[in-house]
Amino acid sequence: MVQRPLDKDISVVIQGALSSHTPEVLRSVRRFLPGSELILSTWKGTDVGGLDADIVILNDDPGGCVCTRSGVVQNLNRQLVSTREGILRASRKFVLKLRSDTSLTGTAFLDFWTRFPQREKAFALFSKRLLICSFYTRPPFWRKQAYLYHPSDWTSFGLKEDMLLLWDVPPVQEPEFSQYFRKKYPNENWTKFFPEQYFLIACMAKLGVSSGVQSQRDYSKDLARISQHILLNNFVILDYGKQFTIFCAKYPSIYSDSKVQSYRHFLLFYKKYCDCFYPVSRKLVWRELLGIEDSLDNIKFHVFRIRKHKNKIFEVIGQSLGILYYIMIILFRAVFFLYRLIIF
Repeated sequence: MVQRPLDKDISVVIQGALSSHTPEVLRSVRRFLPGSELILSTWKGTDVGGLDADIVILNDDPGGCVCTRSGVVQNLNRQLVSTREGILRASRKFVLKLRSDTSLTGTAFLDFWTRFPQREKAFALFSKRLLICSFYTRPPFWRKQAYLYHPSDWTSFGLKEDMLLLWDVPPVQEPEFSQYFRKKYPNENWTKFFPEQYFLIACMAKLGVSSGVQSQRDYSKDLARISQHILLNNFVILDYGKQFTIFCAKYPSIYSDSKVQSYRHFLLFYKKYCDCFYPVSRKLVWRELLGIEDSLDNIKFHVFRIRKHKNKIFEVIGQSLGILYYIMIILFRAVFFLYRLIIF
């Protein structure tokens, strides 16, 4: 049996601007991966006194770019530089990348490193899959917004050479990237790609693999299918706070976003396309086919919104109607397929 990665073989890269949460992030790595190499990659001029790291990298800040009329700043190049430079300095076989506000709460994610070895070779970019978080790993089939090639960029774990393939890509040209749609749609604030998309699409381009898209708005069913196969043959999606044992201070609730792909989506894909003998419970298959899991996720999202905006009456009413809608869907499907649920 292949052993899961050991602390002594792991470099942990904490990247980005420091925050009040960063000291706890560093402490969490020392607590759960005490034998790992701890690298802090941030910006010149930052006060890093008293912070416990084996290597501190003070990078030149490439700056951000205002991408909305309200002043929201696009920090893609900052994320790219701080992550890449941290990985380049890593001396261990494996690299774990964390945001500077994202703490470890355990090491359960390491158990999944060797669990899914089979892949469709035609879609494999890396030598081994990378482990990523479900939060902001977007589904490519949601037509309201094309989220093609969109793995979460919060955290990732894998072999150093594979991590460099993903993160050692050219910086974007600003302000052209952040204001890509401004000329055609003066009132729109969309960037050319979401950061998560850019990192993967740029990685594919570096390897000579065409993504088939020129901007985040390009979409077709064929592209969505290819996107899903690329995504799930190169990553293992682990649920935020569950299989991937992390906690992000900026996004404390797993229910604050419902348009994500989860570990169960990955499992069903893996069994269907990569290893038909992989054990997946019939109960999970039927609940997925009936849409029960997605409906429950949407209900939890609406409950979260009610709790967050409980003083806004129209928001509460709107979210309550959403809850009622998904309850009706579950009840209808349960009645319609009752005999199948009993059999299986």
